[in-house]
Amino acid sequence: MLAGGQTPRIRWDFVRKHPVVRVVLAVAAVAAVVAGLGLALLEPAPSRTAERRAHEHAGRTPPAAVRPKTIVMVVFDELPLASLMGAGGRIDGSRYPAFAGLARESTWYRRATAVHDSTALAVPAILDGRYPRAGLRSDVYSHPANLFTLLERRYEVNASEEATGLCPTSLCEPEPGTTLSHLGGGKVKRFRAFVRSLEPRKEPALWFKHVLLPHVPWQFYPSGRRYRLHAPEPIPGLNGELGFGVPWLVKVSYQRHLLQLGLADRLLGELLGRLRRLGLYDDALIVVVADHGISFHVGVERRTVTPRNVQDLAPVPLVIKLPGQRRGRIDDRHVETIDILPTILELTGVEAPTALDGRSLLRPLASQARRVTVFHRVGTELNTVGGHYTFMVDALERRWRRAIRRKLALFGSGGGHNPEALYRIGPHAELVGRRAATLARLPGSTAAHIDQAADLQHADPNSNFIPGEVTGEIQNGPSGGGRPIALVMDGAIAATGRSFSLEGSPIESFEMIVPERAFRRGANQARVFEIVTRDGRLALRPL
Repeated sequence: MLAGGQTPRIRWDFVRKHPVVRVVLAVAAVAAVVAGLGLALLEPAPSRTAERRAHEHAGRTPPAAVRPKTIVMVVFDELPLASLMGAGGRIDGSRYPAFAGLARESTWYRRATAVHDSTALAVPAILDGRYPRAGLRSDVYSHPANLFTLLERRYEVNASEEATGLCPTSLCEPEPGTTLSHLGGGKVKRFRAFVRSLEPRKEPALWFKHVLLPHVPWQFYPSGRRYRLHAPEPIPGLNGELGFGVPWLVKVSYQRHLLQLGLADRLLGELLGRLRRLGLYDDALIVVVADHGISFHVGVERRTVTPRNVQDLAPVPLVIKLPGQRRGRIDDRHVETIDILPTILELTGVEAPTALDGRSLLRPLASQARRVTVFHRVGTELNTVGGHYTFMVDALERRWRRAIRRKLALFGSGGGHNPEALYRIGPHAELVGRRAATLARLPGSTAAHIDQAADLQHADPNSNFIPGEVTGEIQNGPSGGGRPIALVMDGAIAATGRSFSLEGSPIESFEMIVPERAFRRGANQARVFEIVTRDGRLALRPL
C-alpha cells in the first residue's frame, strides 16, 4: 500500500519522457485560460460582507510556520460540513470529538467549498490545485504535477488512494482492487492499516490517505460495528432514486449517514492519537478535508450538484494545523479545496506550477472571497464536467445555515458519540425504550415478514455485527404505506418509523435502525406493530 522508504525517481523527468503527458499539459494550459475567461465573464460582483472579510484578513499577518518535516493529509468522502455542525456555528464536539478537537488546535476554514460533486474529479482537484477539466482521467497521466510528484524530491511519499491514481507507481503501490470493490468493503481495515504505517522518519515524509467514509454504503454504527454485512440494500431501490421519493427513507438515509460519520470521527481520533503517541503531532502539518458533500431532500438528487442542493454539496470541512500551532482559530474567508496544494507548496518551499487555479491560504487575497464556483456534471452522468455554477458567497452561507438548522431540528445535537437522539427519529419517538405491555393491545394478524429474522436469532452484541437495520414487508398491507409503526424487541419498543411503498410497487415495506443497546446475546424476538390511537391514547396493533 505504501512506499515505505524507497527513493523516488519520478518528477518532471516523467513528464519529459511521456509525449502524451506533454500534450495533455499543453491542452490543459489552453483550457485553463479559456476557463478563466469564462469565469471572469460570469463572475458576480463581490458582496459587501465578502469584501469586508477579505480586507480584514488581508490586513493580518499569516501565522509564521516552520517547514514541516511530517505532513499528514486525510481526505474524507461524501461529507458535507453541515453534518458535523452543532449549535452556535461550531462543530458538535459531543458527537464528533476528533473533528472538534482538531479544529480547536488548528485553523478551521469554516467557509471552504468543494469544486465538484464527483470523487474522481474532486480529489484530483485537491491534489493538483486546479479546477476540474473535461476529458481528464483521475490518474497521474492526466495530472502529472500533483502533490506527490511535486513533493517527491524533498519528501518520502506514502499515499493510499481509494478512487484515484495520482501517485505514480514508482512512488506508491496502488491499493489492490477497484473503486467499487473499495466501496464494498475493507474501508475501516485499510484506514487502520494506514494509521499503523505512520512512523517517525529521519527524513521528511508525506502521509496521504483518501478514505471512502462516510460514503455509502451505510453499514456502520459510530462504534465501528456493522448493522448490515453486505453492501447491497435488502430492499432493491431502498437507497436509490426510488427511495429518494419517500420522505421516511430520506430521513433514515440521513440518519445512517450521521451514524457512519460517527465512525469516521472515531477513525480520525485514532490517527491523531497515534501521531501524539509517536511525538509527531505538535510539529506536523495536518490537513483534514472532504472532497464533496451529499444532500438529503425528497425528490432531489443527492450527489448531482444543482442550484437546489448546492448548500449540501459544496460546503465541506477544511482544517489545517500548521507545524507548532497550539491555538485554534476560525478563518471565515471563502476558500476552495483547490487552495490546499498551493498552501502546502508554500509551507514546504516547493515552487508552485504557474497553471494553478488555487491560491495559498497563507497569502489572503480578496479574490478568494468573491465567488463560489462549483463544477457540475453532464446531466447526472458521474465523473463528467458539463459546466459550472457560480454563487454569491453570502447567499450560499444563508442557505448553508438553514441546512444546519434543519439537521438540528431533525436529529438534535450533543448526547455523546452514539446519541439516543439519532435513534428517536420516527413518529411517537417518546415510545422508544418503553415496554410494549404498558400500551393497549388491539387485535390484529401477524403478517409482517422481517428480512433479518434468522440473524436476530443468533445476535452477539460483542461481535462485529448485529442485525440493526431491520427491513421487511407487511403482507396484504395497503399500497402507499405511511402508517406509523413500532418494532418491539423482547418486549420493549426498539424503534418507530413509517411504512412505505416504493414507486411502482404494491408492497407495503418498512425500514428502521435499531440502537446497539437493544440487542441481547442469542435469540432476539422481534415483532412489528402499527401505532394507533384509541380513546385518546396510543395503542399497538400487530402487523
